[in-house]
Amino acid sequence: MSKREWDEMKTNGFGAFLYRIYLGLTYPVRHPFVTIIVLLAFYRHELTDLWLKYQHKMPEPVQQAALIKKQTAEKIESKLTEMRSSLGQIMQNMPKKNEKAEKNEEVRFVSWNVAKFNKAKYQPKSTVDQPAETTAEPTFAETKQQAQENRVQKIEEFEAAREEQYKDVFYSGKLSDYYVENNSLNLEYLPEAQHLYGEAAVAGPNSLYIGDKFMFLYGIYTDPDIYDAAEAQDYLEKITEGRKVHCEIVAETYSHTATALCFVQGVFINKALVDRKLARNVALR
Repeated sequence: MSKREWDEMKTNGFGAFLYRIYLGLTYPVRHPFVTIIVLLAFYRHELTDLWLKYQHKMPEPVQQAALIKKQTAEKIESKLTEMRSSLGQIMQNMPKKNEKAEKNEEVRFVSWNVAKFNKAKYQPKSTVDQPAETTAEPTFAETKQQAQENRVQKIEEFEAAREEQYKDVFYSGKLSDYYVENNSLNLEYLPEAQHLYGEAAVAGPNSLYIGDKFMFLYGIYTDPDIYDAAEAQDYLEKITEGRKVHCEIVAETYSHTATALCFVQGVFINKALVDRKLARNVALR
């Protein structure tokens, strides 16, 4: 049906009647809010009666819980009111701070011996604590270095003690007990031995210096074709290193070069080279 035909049906005859019936039946659907408001206005008393009827039909536990809640709130409010009243009375009955001062109490004074007090001297105690001395523990390197220094010191002390021991008495018996005169050596023997004492400087396998005095070791000879001259010189350097040597010059060559018997800390150097197979015995006992 076209819109034109529908409009003609609304305004003409039986169609208009049907149209009005249609509008009346569909009014609640087309205007729901208006319909609800009208229903509430007409049926408000019925709805109120329905709610009251529902409350009467509620379970007893729910009603009791509501009643207990109401009674508890009333009791709490009553207790709070009583507490406020009690606190107010206590505050009113409390004494004021100035009441004690207002009482006329007798004030007693203590007598002082002023003359004796003036003679007293005030000696305050020192409250500053002296800091405790803290000693740092040495490290491993420092401990090792200290041990080495102590070892060197002990060695030096031992050498000094031995040096002191042989300073005056460096051989036993007579000097002639250590050598023999050999005329085949073309030496000029001294009537009395000359004593030298000091640090030695090795010059060769059989020679050394005491100060500025050069000398050969008497009664031995290190033939380089038979003996190890370098080893002999090394031995002389080791045995005389850092030590003072006693030498007794007993003869001289025709060129006035001294030949001597030498001792270091009780060791007869000339004989020691022979005993070590580093020299040949020429004129030693």
